[in-house]
Amino acid sequence: MRSVIGLFFLFALYGWSNAQSYRGLAPFNDTVCWVSGSQGTVIKTLDGGAIWDSVSPPGYSTKEFRDIHAYSPEHAVIMSSGDSAVILRTQDGGVNWELVHSNDRPGVFYDAMAAYGPFICVIGDPFKDRGTGKWIFDMLMSCDSGRTWHCSLVNNWKGYWEADSAEAFFAASGTNIILDYKGDYFPETFEPKNLQFSMVSGGANSRLYRNGIRMGLDFPHGPSSGPYGHATASGNRMVIVGGDYLKPDALEDNCLYYDSQKHLHVQSEIPPNGYRSGIAQFNNGQMWVCTGTNGTDFSLDDGKTWRASALSGFNACAFSNKYLWLCGNKGQVLRVDALSIVH
Repeated sequence: MRSVIGLFFLFALYGWSNAQSYRGLAPFNDTVCWVSGSQGTVIKTLDGGAIWDSVSPPGYSTKEFRDIHAYSPEHAVIMSSGDSAVILRTQDGGVNWELVHSNDRPGVFYDAMAAYGPFICVIGDPFKDRGTGKWIFDMLMSCDSGRTWHCSLVNNWKGYWEADSAEAFFAASGTNIILDYKGDYFPETFEPKNLQFSMVSGGANSRLYRNGIRMGLDFPHGPSSGPYGHATASGNRMVIVGGDYLKPDALEDNCLYYDSQKHLHVQSEIPPNGYRSGIAQFNNGQMWVCTGTNGTDFSLDDGKTWRASALSGFNACAFSNKYLWLCGNKGQVLRVDALSIVH
Protein backbone atom coordinates (compact mmCIF):
# COMPACT_ATOMS: atom_id res chain seq x y z
CA MET A 1 0.00 0.00 0.00
CA ARG A 2 1.35 3.42 -0.93
CA SER A 3 -0.04 6.83 -0.13
CA VAL A 4 1.48 10.05 -1.39
CA ILE A 5 1.33 13.07 0.90
CA GLY A 6 2.95 16.49 1.07
CA LEU A 7 6.35 16.48 2.73
CA PHE A 8 6.33 17.33 6.44
CA PHE A 9 2.56 16.90 6.79
CA LEU A 10 0.49 14.63 9.01
CA PHE A 11 -1.40 11.76 7.55
CA ALA A 12 -4.34 9.50 8.31
CA LEU A 13 -4.92 7.90 4.96
CA TYR A 14 -5.83 4.62 3.32
CA GLY A 15 -5.07 1.82 5.78
CA TRP A 16 -4.03 4.22 8.55
CA SER A 17 -7.19 5.48 10.22
CA ASN A 18 -7.75 8.31 12.68
CA ALA A 19 -7.95 5.67 15.38
CA GLN A 20 -4.35 4.63 14.68
CA SER A 21 -1.87 5.25 17.49
CA TYR A 22 1.87 5.35 16.77
CA ARG A 23 4.50 5.04 19.50
CA GLY A 24 7.38 3.20 17.81
CA LEU A 25 9.65 5.63 15.95
CA ALA A 26 13.00 4.81 14.30
CA PRO A 27 14.54 7.30 11.87
CA PHE A 28 17.53 5.65 10.19
CA ASN A 29 18.68 8.86 8.51
CA ASP A 30 17.17 12.08 7.17
CA THR A 31 15.10 10.27 4.53
CA VAL A 32 14.46 6.75 5.90
CA CYS A 33 12.17 6.26 8.88
CA TRP A 34 10.19 3.33 10.31
CA VAL A 35 7.07 3.81 12.47
CA SER A 36 5.00 1.22 14.35
CA GLY A 37 1.83 1.21 16.39
CA SER A 38 -1.61 -0.20 17.02
CA GLN A 39 -3.55 -2.66 14.86
CA GLY A 40 -0.28 -4.42 14.00
CA THR A 41 0.79 -1.50 11.83
CA VAL A 42 4.30 -0.80 10.55
CA ILE A 43 4.99 1.90 7.96
CA LYS A 44 8.17 3.15 6.31
CA THR A 45 9.34 6.05 4.18
CA LEU A 46 12.43 6.12 1.97
CA ASP A 47 12.11 9.74 0.82
CA GLY A 48 11.67 11.85 3.92
CA GLY A 49 7.92 11.38 4.21
CA ALA A 50 6.68 12.14 0.69
CA ILE A 51 5.60 8.50 0.31
CA TRP A 52 4.85 6.03 3.09
CA ASP A 53 4.59 2.29 2.52
CA SER A 54 2.64 -0.11 4.71
CA VAL A 55 4.99 -2.96 5.61
CA SER A 56 2.85 -4.44 8.39
CA PRO A 57 3.47 -8.12 9.15
CA PRO A 58 0.44 -10.23 8.16
CA GLY A 59 -1.42 -12.03 10.94
CA TYR A 60 -0.63 -9.54 13.72
CA SER A 61 -3.48 -7.02 13.39
CA THR A 62 -4.36 -7.36 17.09
CA LYS A 63 -0.84 -6.47 18.26
CA GLU A 64 0.41 -3.14 19.56
CA PHE A 65 3.89 -2.66 18.11
CA ARG A 66 4.98 -0.02 20.59
CA ASP A 67 8.68 0.04 19.77
CA ILE A 68 10.86 -0.43 16.72
CA HIS A 69 14.57 -0.26 15.91
CA ALA A 70 15.92 0.27 12.40
CA TYR A 71 19.33 -1.04 11.35
CA SER A 72 18.91 -0.01 7.71
CA PRO A 73 16.19 0.58 5.10
CA GLU A 74 15.90 -3.21 4.89
CA HIS A 75 16.56 -4.39 8.46
CA ALA A 76 14.27 -3.59 11.40
CA VAL A 77 13.10 -5.20 14.66
CA ILE A 78 9.65 -4.61 16.19
CA MET A 79 8.31 -5.39 19.67
CA SER A 80 4.69 -5.82 20.75
CA SER A 81 3.21 -4.97 24.13
CA GLY A 82 0.41 -6.80 25.90
CA ASP A 83 -0.63 -10.44 26.06
CA SER A 84 1.36 -12.98 24.05
CA ALA A 85 4.17 -10.53 23.37
CA VAL A 86 6.21 -11.03 20.21
CA ILE A 87 9.37 -9.71 18.62
CA LEU A 88 9.64 -9.79 14.82
CA ARG A 89 12.53 -9.08 12.48
CA THR A 90 12.79 -8.23 8.79
CA GLN A 91 15.83 -8.09 6.52
CA ASP A 92 14.07 -7.30 3.25
CA GLY A 93 12.43 -3.98 4.01
CA GLY A 94 9.29 -5.46 5.55
CA VAL A 95 8.33 -7.78 2.69
CA ASN A 96 8.80 -10.73 5.04
CA TRP A 97 8.87 -10.82 8.85
CA GLU A 98 10.35 -13.55 11.04
CA LEU A 99 9.05 -14.33 14.53
CA VAL A 100 12.22 -14.37 16.66
CA HIS A 101 10.73 -14.33 20.17
CA SER A 102 7.37 -14.85 21.88
CA ASN A 103 6.19 -14.82 25.49
CA ASP A 104 2.80 -16.24 26.51
CA ARG A 105 3.23 -15.84 30.27
CA PRO A 106 0.01 -14.42 31.81
CA GLY A 107 0.37 -10.71 32.47
CA VAL A 108 3.41 -10.21 30.24
CA PHE A 109 3.83 -6.62 29.04
CA TYR A 110 6.90 -5.45 27.16
CA ASP A 111 7.36 -1.69 27.30
CA ALA A 112 10.39 -0.63 25.29
CA MET A 113 13.64 -1.65 23.65
CA ALA A 114 16.94 0.02 22.89
CA ALA A 115 19.85 -0.97 20.68
CA TYR A 116 23.55 -0.29 20.36
CA GLY A 117 25.33 -1.99 17.49
CA PRO A 118 24.25 -5.64 17.44
CA PHE A 119 22.96 -5.48 21.03
CA ILE A 120 19.25 -4.98 21.74
CA CYS A 121 17.64 -4.95 25.19
CA VAL A 122 13.91 -5.22 25.92
CA ILE A 123 12.35 -4.28 29.25
CA GLY A 124 8.92 -5.16 30.59
CA ASP A 125 6.71 -4.78 33.63
CA PRO A 126 7.57 -6.85 36.73
CA PHE A 127 6.27 -10.33 37.42
CA LYS A 128 6.53 -12.59 40.46
CA ASP A 129 9.44 -15.00 40.07
CA ARG A 130 8.39 -18.54 40.94
CA GLY A 131 11.81 -19.45 42.34
CA THR A 132 12.38 -16.54 44.69
CA GLY A 133 8.88 -15.18 45.19
CA LYS A 134 10.22 -11.71 44.41
CA TRP A 135 8.94 -9.27 41.85
CA ILE A 136 11.42 -8.83 39.01
CA PHE A 137 11.42 -6.81 35.82
CA ASP A 138 11.13 -8.61 32.52
CA MET A 139 14.44 -8.16 30.75
CA LEU A 140 15.84 -9.91 27.69
CA MET A 141 18.63 -9.23 25.25
CA SER A 142 19.92 -10.06 21.80
CA CYS A 143 23.61 -9.99 20.89
CA ASP A 144 23.09 -10.57 17.17
CA SER A 145 20.87 -7.74 15.90
CA GLY A 146 17.67 -9.47 16.90
CA ARG A 147 18.21 -12.94 15.43
CA THR A 148 18.17 -14.70 18.83
CA TRP A 149 17.18 -13.62 22.34
CA HIS A 150 19.26 -15.59 24.82
CA CYS A 151 22.25 -13.23 25.13
CA SER A 152 24.04 -13.77 28.45
CA LEU A 153 25.06 -10.10 28.66
CA VAL A 154 21.66 -9.40 30.18
CA ASN A 155 23.03 -10.98 33.37
CA ASN A 156 25.30 -7.94 33.74
CA TRP A 157 22.22 -6.06 34.96
CA LYS A 158 20.76 -8.64 37.33
CA GLY A 159 21.01 -6.02 40.05
CA TYR A 160 18.25 -4.14 38.25
CA TRP A 161 15.82 -7.01 38.05
CA GLU A 162 14.18 -6.75 41.46
CA ALA A 163 11.22 -4.35 41.54
CA ASP A 164 8.28 -3.29 43.64
CA SER A 165 5.09 -5.11 42.69
CA ALA A 166 3.44 -1.92 41.42
CA GLU A 167 6.59 -0.38 39.92
CA ALA A 168 6.48 -0.43 36.15
CA PHE A 169 7.58 1.13 32.91
CA PHE A 170 5.38 3.07 30.52
CA ALA A 171 5.10 1.79 26.95
CA ALA A 172 4.67 5.31 25.66
CA SER A 173 7.63 6.31 23.48
CA GLY A 174 10.53 3.86 23.84
CA THR A 175 12.67 6.50 25.58
CA ASN A 176 12.52 4.99 29.07
CA ILE A 177 15.47 2.74 28.14
CA ILE A 178 18.89 3.69 26.74
CA LEU A 179 21.69 1.39 25.60
CA ASP A 180 25.03 3.01 24.80
CA TYR A 181 28.78 2.55 25.15
CA LYS A 182 31.68 4.12 26.99
CA GLY A 183 33.92 5.41 24.23
CA ASP A 184 33.98 4.55 20.54
CA TYR A 185 32.47 1.38 19.19
CA PHE A 186 34.82 -0.76 17.10
CA PRO A 187 33.56 -4.33 16.57
CA GLU A 188 37.06 -5.82 16.55
CA THR A 189 37.93 -4.37 19.97
CA PHE A 190 34.52 -4.08 21.62
CA GLU A 191 34.43 -5.06 25.30
CA PRO A 192 30.92 -5.92 26.50
CA LYS A 193 31.75 -4.67 30.00
CA ASN A 194 31.72 -1.15 28.56
CA LEU A 195 28.13 -1.42 27.37
CA GLN A 196 26.03 1.02 29.41
CA PHE A 197 22.39 0.62 30.26
CA SER A 198 19.85 2.94 31.88
CA MET A 199 16.10 2.91 32.43
CA VAL A 200 13.50 4.94 34.29
CA SER A 201 10.50 3.44 36.07
CA GLY A 202 7.27 4.83 37.47
CA GLY A 203 4.09 3.72 39.16
CA ALA A 204 4.59 2.88 42.83
CA ASN A 205 8.22 3.97 42.64
CA SER A 206 9.98 6.46 40.38
CA ARG A 207 13.56 5.38 39.90
CA LEU A 208 16.57 5.69 37.62
CA TYR A 209 18.71 2.60 37.00
CA ARG A 210 22.10 3.40 35.50
CA ASN A 211 25.61 1.92 35.62
CA GLY A 212 24.75 -0.41 38.49
CA ILE A 213 23.14 2.32 40.59
CA ARG A 214 19.48 2.56 41.53
CA MET A 215 18.23 5.95 42.69
CA GLY A 216 14.89 7.51 43.52
CA LEU A 217 13.47 10.29 41.37
CA ASP A 218 11.30 13.21 42.41
CA PHE A 219 8.19 12.34 40.42
CA PRO A 220 4.65 11.74 41.68
CA HIS A 221 3.73 8.12 42.40
CA GLY A 222 0.65 6.41 41.03
CA PRO A 223 -0.48 3.96 38.35
CA SER A 224 -0.25 6.61 35.62
CA SER A 225 2.48 8.80 37.14
CA GLY A 226 6.24 8.98 37.03
CA PRO A 227 9.04 9.32 34.48
CA TYR A 228 8.16 8.28 30.93
CA GLY A 229 11.40 8.92 29.07
CA HIS A 230 14.97 10.15 29.30
CA ALA A 231 17.81 11.24 27.05
CA THR A 232 21.53 11.78 27.60
CA ALA A 233 24.42 13.83 26.23
CA SER A 234 28.12 13.99 27.04
CA GLY A 235 29.31 15.29 30.40
CA ASN A 236 26.79 13.25 32.42
CA ARG A 237 23.93 15.40 31.12
CA MET A 238 20.55 13.71 31.40
CA VAL A 239 16.99 15.00 31.13
CA ILE A 240 14.04 12.93 32.39
CA VAL A 241 10.43 13.75 31.48
CA GLY A 242 7.08 12.39 32.56
CA GLY A 243 4.18 13.39 34.77
CA ASP A 244 0.69 11.90 34.76
CA TYR A 245 -0.91 11.11 31.42
CA LEU A 246 -4.35 11.47 33.05
CA LYS A 247 -3.40 15.10 33.82
CA PRO A 248 -1.91 16.22 30.48
CA ASP A 249 -1.85 19.94 31.40
CA ALA A 250 -0.21 19.62 34.83
CA LEU A 251 3.04 21.59 35.02
CA GLU A 252 4.41 20.27 38.30
CA ASP A 253 6.79 17.32 38.67
CA ASN A 254 7.13 16.57 34.96
CA CYS A 255 10.85 17.10 34.26
CA LEU A 256 14.21 16.62 35.97
CA TYR A 257 17.59 17.70 34.67
CA TYR A 258 21.08 16.87 35.95
CA ASP A 259 22.63 19.70 37.94
CA SER A 260 26.39 19.23 37.54
CA GLN A 261 27.17 21.42 40.56
CA LYS A 262 24.81 19.63 42.94
CA HIS A 263 25.40 16.25 41.26
CA LEU A 264 21.68 15.65 41.50
CA HIS A 265 18.66 15.44 39.23
CA VAL A 266 16.55 18.49 40.08
CA GLN A 267 13.24 19.93 38.93
CA SER A 268 13.32 22.23 35.90
CA GLU A 269 13.04 25.91 36.79
CA ILE A 270 10.61 26.42 33.91
CA PRO A 271 9.04 23.01 33.19
CA PRO A 272 7.52 21.70 29.98
CA ASN A 273 3.89 22.67 29.43
CA GLY A 274 2.37 19.42 30.62
CA TYR A 275 2.83 15.67 30.77
CA ARG A 276 5.55 14.51 28.38
CA SER A 277 6.06 10.94 27.14
CA GLY A 278 8.97 11.27 24.69
CA ILE A 279 12.26 13.12 24.66
CA ALA A 280 15.25 13.46 22.32
CA GLN A 281 18.39 15.58 22.14
CA PHE A 282 19.99 17.19 19.11
CA ASN A 283 23.69 17.66 18.34
CA ASN A 284 25.02 16.46 21.71
CA GLY A 285 22.59 18.49 23.78
CA GLN A 286 22.56 21.67 21.73
CA MET A 287 18.78 21.34 21.91
CA TRP A 288 16.39 19.03 23.77
CA VAL A 289 12.82 18.37 22.65
CA CYS A 290 10.04 16.66 24.60
CA THR A 291 6.52 15.88 23.49
CA GLY A 292 3.23 14.77 24.99
CA THR A 293 -0.43 14.72 24.17
CA ASN A 294 -0.96 18.48 24.64
CA GLY A 295 2.15 19.87 22.94
CA THR A 296 5.89 19.84 22.22
CA ASP A 297 8.56 21.89 24.03
CA PHE A 298 12.25 22.62 23.57
CA SER A 299 15.15 23.49 25.89
CA LEU A 300 18.47 25.12 25.02
CA ASP A 301 20.00 24.78 28.51
CA ASP A 302 20.00 21.03 29.18
CA GLY A 303 16.46 20.93 30.55
CA LYS A 304 16.72 23.75 33.05
CA THR A 305 14.11 25.86 31.25
CA TRP A 306 11.60 24.97 28.53
CA ARG A 307 9.64 26.88 25.90
CA ALA A 308 6.59 25.77 23.97
CA SER A 309 7.16 25.14 20.26
CA ALA A 310 4.64 25.66 17.48
CA LEU A 311 4.26 21.90 17.13
CA SER A 312 1.21 20.03 18.41
CA GLY A 313 1.31 17.03 20.75
CA PHE A 314 2.70 13.58 19.91
CA ASN A 315 3.66 10.36 21.68
CA ALA A 316 7.29 9.99 20.56
CA CYS A 317 10.08 12.04 19.03
CA ALA A 318 13.55 11.31 17.64
CA PHE A 319 16.22 13.18 15.71
CA SER A 320 18.04 12.19 12.55
CA ASN A 321 20.96 14.30 11.34
CA LYS A 322 18.99 17.40 10.34
CA TYR A 323 15.38 16.63 11.23
CA LEU A 324 13.05 15.99 14.13
CA TRP A 325 10.58 13.16 13.57
CA LEU A 326 7.42 12.76 15.66
CA CYS A 327 4.55 10.27 15.76
CA GLY A 328 1.35 10.15 17.77
CA ASN A 329 -2.35 9.44 17.94
CA LYS A 330 -4.87 9.70 15.10
CA GLY A 331 -2.33 8.46 12.58
CA GLN A 332 0.02 11.41 13.00
CA VAL A 333 3.59 11.42 11.69
CA LEU A 334 5.68 14.54 11.16
CA ARG A 335 9.17 15.52 10.02
CA VAL A 336 10.45 19.07 10.57
CA ASP A 337 13.80 20.79 10.13
CA ALA A 338 15.52 20.63 13.53
CA LEU A 339 16.73 24.22 13.41
CA SER A 340 13.23 25.51 12.65
CA ILE A 341 11.95 24.43 16.06
CA VAL A 342 13.46 27.38 17.90
CA HIS A 343 12.20 29.99 15.41
